[in-house]
Amino acid sequence: MKSYISLAIVAAFAFTGCTNTLDSLTSSNTGTASKNYTQGTVAYDNAPEYKVNLFKQEQRKVGLLTKKDANYKSFAPVLTSEESKRWFNNNMYLLWDRQITKQQYVAKGTSKLPNYRYEFNFIANNF
Repeated sequence: MKSYISLAIVAAFAFTGCTNTLDSLTSSNTGTASKNYTQGTVAYDNAPEYKVNLFKQEQRKVGLLTKKDANYKSFAPVLTSEESKRWFNNNMYLLWDRQITKQQYVAKGTSKLPNYRYEFNFIANNF
């Protein structure tokens, strides 16, 4: 019995080293898109090539799904600068790579583009 309890305690301590604190998840730093994420995350700009390729494949699949949805509005009119496109791709990558949750993704997106709540939810639900 003691070994099960000891094992559970060791596992709990191991998992605490793998999680972010709530403060780091909700911080709102300024700067370039790749610097806006909590320490320990790997944004799109710094991701390994094999992961970027897998991400792009999934991104294309979700993109094709958006064309079939009459309620989905394109982000093209609002993502006009390289910085805004980088911000968008980084958020999508973090969602795809499970570095942020669906709720965090939608919150990040709607904090900058509140009129696109449906679209952020659509993407989050289809990744």
